[in-house]
Amino acid sequence: MIASIWQIHPLKGTTLHTFQSDWFRRCRRGSLSSSIMADLMIGARLYSCQNCSNEVSRHDDIISKGFQSLRGRAFLFYEARNVEEGPQQEKMLLSGTYIVSDLFCSECGQMLGWKYIKAYDETQRYKEGKVVLEKFKITNECC
Repeated sequence: MIASIWQIHPLKGTTLHTFQSDWFRRCRRGSLSSSIMADLMIGARLYSCQNCSNEVSRHDDIISKGFQSLRGRAFLFYEARNVEEGPQQEKMLLSGTYIVSDLFCSECGQMLGWKYIKAYDETQRYKEGKVVLEKFKITNECC
């Protein structure tokens, strides 16, 4: 189970989105043993900001690797963490017109991609609430 935490960044006025898994919260409270915690962490594949190595998503959250941005290949994820969400704006993208928010690394401020807020085309509604991270701005890390 994943809990989402939405906060307004006090200095920048943008939204900071982080999430913590249930097992992580239980580890912090001491209700999971260190061996269980290690088992859960082994093999975790993460995506991090290319600029500062801040973890921004999990491999398990990938929906599609077949997306394209103006600057190259991009991945569609269910969600991202440790990112700041910019203001909502209407943009014309390759597959239609959307309301999106740009996503920035919460550590270094690097623009990583965008979040789909609203899709006007009925066939594209599956993207609403999902995020796109540009491949050249993230790095795949194991464990």
